[in-house]
Amino acid sequence: MFDIFQNTSRPENELFFHKNDPNDIRLGEIVSSAVQKYESSEIIILGCPQDEGVARNKGRIGAALAPDAIRAQFYKLTNFGIKKNIFDLGNTNICGTLEETHEIHIKIVKTILKDEKRIIVLGGGNDISYADGRAMAETFGFENWLAVNI
Repeated sequence: MFDIFQNTSRPENELFFHKNDPNDIRLGEIVSSAVQKYESSEIIILGCPQDEGVARNKGRIGAALAPDAIRAQFYKLTNFGIKKNIFDLGNTNICGTLEETHEIHIKIVKTILKDEKRIIVLGGGNDISYADGRAMAETFGFENWLAVNI
C-alpha cells in the first residue's frame, strides 16, 4: 500500500499564522498538519516544490519556492467561517528526475482522491498540472473532474 506520509514532508509550523484573537480566526489556526487529523479531513492541501520543467523549457526558475510562499500568505487570511476540516499534507518529496517526481505526485494525488477528499495543489512548475490531471483521469475517468491551474 502506498504511504502518502512517507512520500511527503510536513509543512513548517511557522507557516501556520496565528493571530490568537477569538474574534478574528485565521486559516493558519484552523488548518491542521497533525497526521492523525488526515482521516477526518475533507480538504487536503499538497505542495510540489519543483521547477525542473520550467528549467528544461528555459523558463525563469523560482517556482519551487511557491508552495511555502503561498502557504505563508494563505494562512494569514481570515477563515471566512469555513466549516470544513482542512489538512495540510505538506510537500511531495522531490525525486532525482522530473518524471520520478511526477510519478510519486500522481500516486499521492490518487490516494487522496480515492480517500474521497478534495485536494488543493500548490505548485511548483506548471508541469505539475500534467501529474494532477493524470491522477484525476486515472481515478475518475476522462470526464467529471475539474482542475484549475492559476
